[in-house]
Amino acid sequence: MYQRKKGYQQDLETAGDPQADGLELQKLVQLHYGEAELVRAVARNPACPSQLLLEFYRYAQAWTADNPKIAELLKDNDWRISALIAPREKYSRYGDPVNFHAPVVHKVLWVLEHGENDYKRLVLQLAGLPAEVLRTEARNKNVSMRKTLAARKTLPDDVFELLANDRTKTVRRAVAANPQTPQAARRTRAISDRADKAKAKDLGAADFAQLFAWAADVDTDAETLSQLAEHTEPCVRFIVGNHPRLTEASQLKLLAESEAWVTAGLAFNKNITPKVLKQLLSSAKASARDVQLGLAGNPALSEKQQLQLAKTTCDVVAEQLAASTDYPSVWDKLVEHMKADPETVKQKKPGKSTGKQQKRADRSWRVTFKEVRDQLAENNFKGLKAGYKSIPLSSARIIARHEQCPGKLSQHFAFYIPRDHKHNPTAAWA
Repeated sequence: MYQRKKGYQQDLETAGDPQADGLELQKLVQLHYGEAELVRAVARNPACPSQLLLEFYRYAQAWTADNPKIAELLKDNDWRISALIAPREKYSRYGDPVNFHAPVVHKVLWVLEHGENDYKRLVLQLAGLPAEVLRTEARNKNVSMRKTLAARKTLPDDVFELLANDRTKTVRRAVAANPQTPQAARRTRAISDRADKAKAKDLGAADFAQLFAWAADVDTDAETLSQLAEHTEPCVRFIVGNHPRLTEASQLKLLAESEAWVTAGLAFNKNITPKVLKQLLSSAKASARDVQLGLAGNPALSEKQQLQLAKTTCDVVAEQLAASTDYPSVWDKLVEHMKADPETVKQKKPGKSTGKQQKRADRSWRVTFKEVRDQLAENNFKGLKAGYKSIPLSSARIIARHEQCPGKLSQHFAFYIPRDHKHNPTAAWA
């Protein structure tokens, strides 16, 4: 967090002095980068250098409204054209305007008001932000911004206290997870959580948004989840089916649903009990595409159950299974299915474009998967080196696990799919 520098009051007087040296004013802005009052005084000062004034005009135009030098500079064509260039709303490591080590307050304020959310959250994590900016953002309507703020290592105690009493549970949880949170704020957070739990959940009077929030909240109690599993709204029953704390009794109720797509919520649930999973796989709903799609990416399935699912004829389900499974035997089964059914390895009809990118897009994942398997069997990485960034995830995973994977590819996969790269014998030895 920004700390006020020594000699600030004297430098503040210098910042408003029309006789001050322009280079000195520029140094004052760099030194007191978190002081909005001083930076605003420099922006109003006619002695401000034209290049620095251009920066102020682009990022904080209102601060330069009283500067008599602006009217003169706007007559200069080059200066005026540069002043009209809009600042960057997205983060870019190539020439980003915000100095992460000394974030000047006028640029920070501009990004927090006009930047995209990802950029805002990045700037909000910077260590050198002034306390007033942090206090303002603690009242931001955007929950993700308040959560980012709650995870900061440095915050004023009153901001910790405010976030600990936040109306959103996930923000309070972020405060509790922060090791720098003071004990007083932790006690406030505990009181807020108890008050939240004490509130009676009137499902009959709740609107859909509130029902959805309860069904998706990981802290919702088992009794409320049981009631939501029997709610008349099918979308609510679908969402609650994926809840990690749903009891087996409630899971069995959802298994008895007449609509297969509602039961599909259970198929996505990683905490589905073995009993319910076994019944789901043996039921008629197991052939429904929505249910199969959830099961394909569910790590709760055993190898035997995934092999059973690999027999599916649905191409979307098979692709999801190939991209999610950790069992090489499942990949073998998918390849066997391709050989048994030649229709599954036919290429799609080519599009209008004949470029290389279009040709890759016209190929189904099955074609690429089979060809990659064949190339790996021959230790042939020549073609894979050129298109490794555009191949489907299922193909990338088997390349990452191959012991002869070249260094360039190995480094790429170690970053993007480390769970597969760790299965590579060469990487394990390294």
